[in-house]
Amino acid sequence: MSDMSALDFAYAFRGENLSLTGLAFWADSADMFLPKQHLHLWVRNCQTGEVYELDDVVVAHVQKGDNEALCGCFIRQMSSEQLLAHTRNISQAESKMPAAKFLENMPESLDEFHFSLNILKLTQRKADIQEVAMLIEMAIERIKSSESASREEALAILNLAKLVLHQPEDLQSGLLSTEWQGIVRDFEQKFFNERVQTIYDFLHQGMSIEEAIEVWNKREYRPI
Repeated sequence: MSDMSALDFAYAFRGENLSLTGLAFWADSADMFLPKQHLHLWVRNCQTGEVYELDDVVVAHVQKGDNEALCGCFIRQMSSEQLLAHTRNISQAESKMPAAKFLENMPESLDEFHFSLNILKLTQRKADIQEVAMLIEMAIERIKSSESASREEALAILNLAKLVLHQPEDLQSGLLSTEWQGIVRDFEQKFFNERVQTIYDFLHQGMSIEEAIEVWNKREYRPI
């Protein structure tokens, strides 16, 4: 790791561990960082040489060791490009696990799943736009509902729509598409309950949102 003035990594912090929402590194002294301190870091994947930026990191704790201090941090927000680079780093650290297969590292709550997409272009693919339209229909239905779980379900649906609608520009040419699709798929598996997932499947089969909800409510379907 490095600060903004040392992009050549002449003085680097030694990384300790990584997850989708956090990281830890060793510092020479516990006095170098304070809890709640905001950091702007550059991270190097030592196995591939890839360097990427994390510009919204907060120190969670500093633990003194014998000669060093372990600094644990929470990543507050990432752009999707930063998320992809960070995921590649995680996958390399976990015995070359496929980059998008990181369910165990994904946040337990949607409140932790923040990454900024406002710097990216909107997808131009018709299939993606149709996908987002379906997700918006589902989210509206959940927002209108009086059920206690409907708000969390709507947030999950809208977060998935956000993932589908915005993609790193190089993915428009097909590069890394498998990796991004894996992130979308893992998010869906992590945050969609049976009702949302089933209705989503019905929409893919050509049903309207009203038809899908009616079939779900009557349980007139047979899981494959």
